[in-house]
Amino acid sequence: MVAPRNRRRAVLAAGMSAALLGALLPVHPAASHPLEIVPAQHWTYQTLYRLASWGVAPLWAASTRPQTRMELAKMVAWGLERLAMERGAAAPRTSRPRFVLEDLEALVLEFADELALLGYRITDPPMAPSAKALTGWGVRLARATVARIESGEPHWMERAEGSSLRLQVQGTLGFGPTLAAGADILKGLTWGDDPTAGVRRAYLSAESMGLLGQAGRDYLWWGPGWRGAFLLSDNAGPLDFVRASITWDRLRYTKIVASLDHQGQYLYGIRLDWLARDNLRMGLGETVVARGGLYFPYMANPFPLLSNGIQLWVRWRGMGYDDNYNIALDFDWAPRPGALFYGELYVDDVTMHGNPFPSRLGGTLGLFLSDPFRDGRTTVRFEHARTSNWVYTTVDRSNDYVRGGRTLGHWCAPDCELYSANIAHRLGAGASVEIGFDLVRKGEGRLGDTWADPDDAWRRIFLFGVVETTHALRLAYTWTRVLSQSVSLTLSSTSNAGHIIGQNRQDWFLKWEARYEF
Repeated sequence: MVAPRNRRRAVLAAGMSAALLGALLPVHPAASHPLEIVPAQHWTYQTLYRLASWGVAPLWAASTRPQTRMELAKMVAWGLERLAMERGAAAPRTSRPRFVLEDLEALVLEFADELALLGYRITDPPMAPSAKALTGWGVRLARATVARIESGEPHWMERAEGSSLRLQVQGTLGFGPTLAAGADILKGLTWGDDPTAGVRRAYLSAESMGLLGQAGRDYLWWGPGWRGAFLLSDNAGPLDFVRASITWDRLRYTKIVASLDHQGQYLYGIRLDWLARDNLRMGLGETVVARGGLYFPYMANPFPLLSNGIQLWVRWRGMGYDDNYNIALDFDWAPRPGALFYGELYVDDVTMHGNPFPSRLGGTLGLFLSDPFRDGRTTVRFEHARTSNWVYTTVDRSNDYVRGGRTLGHWCAPDCELYSANIAHRLGAGASVEIGFDLVRKGEGRLGDTWADPDDAWRRIFLFGVVETTHALRLAYTWTRVLSQSVSLTLSSTSNAGHIIGQNRQDWFLKWEARYEF
């Protein structure tokens, strides 16, 4: 039963169930753990982002991924509270379309068990059995067969996983509501070189007094961009990391330490997300790549910006390390319901007065429209990103911002600019179609390049030499019947391919994936 102190929330949610959620289907079995990690590419993040554009979810819904089921459930509860306050007001300020409530309904069904633990009684009878099941310990084992076929030649801006047939096993081991463990294991018959074979996700998470701790392997993403992020993205694959985070009403704090798998290099990161207003989020993130094993001052530092001082102190002491410090400011702003402007300013290095070398910068600006055609099914996104040469690289190459030859941040960097447009349309019954277009201009600057002198640095600062230009059309169709399936096709045309004047190239890349859970 719902605790008395949460009775208002229980009545609130129950009273809204008929008007807001309609006739609810039976909730999924109590199988998930509230501290289970939801993968960074899960559909719930995109749905919460759509709701955030209408003020029915906090704007930090997708700026730091992945998160636990309980963290996402709290965002759903945030939306329920907002709708309840508006319903109780004499003159509601915002009229929202029906699809917003349908999206919220889908999230309520997905996180019903966690909402029950938060005191929201979504159905009758209440979710007491789920809460009771989480007071002891339990094991959940979910199995899925994933088949993937790829054909054609992927462009450099695509990350191909290799054609494969796999058995995916997902297991979650939960000990009470404060500790959970789990893994996604992808291994099986594989054709070609497949860097994702093996354990791709594994985690252990625990919570005490609002402080969440996690350890394991996963894809990490920081920032509002959807085609890429400058501090942390999925470009270099999953990282082995430990993370601590805590969320207050208007502020969220995250700290990570991750291994980069070679030469004793580690990544240290701190991120703050601040809800300045319901329609404005401001973010500050910083990372340091340092070699020589774990370094306690970076590990113990709880404050952003102080890491830069530690890095300067290391250099001043002449310890022989050129630690790679990076910082980014980002935002989401909803000027009106259904529209979101977002952006990220990335700083690898800012040169002060008297320094003859250029600053090394990057940035993203984007616009997301959740219902531009008033059909309740279509979203549109425009995104532009550019980055100068020399980013992600230290002068002595000791702490380049890379793992496995790929940047930890934006795939387009360095010396590149991207124009992207994307339109997605939901067809109903679990089907959707998506069309995207990318214009990519790439200079001759390469990851790991260093300058010879100030003149060389300025001469090759942005879109240097013969610029390679790519036009890419992306098509994708996703549907669910017995199997969850997706087919995607990328057609690209490149002029000055390989930075050779007059050399043109046309490529195509087809991928089909099917998933069956049992």
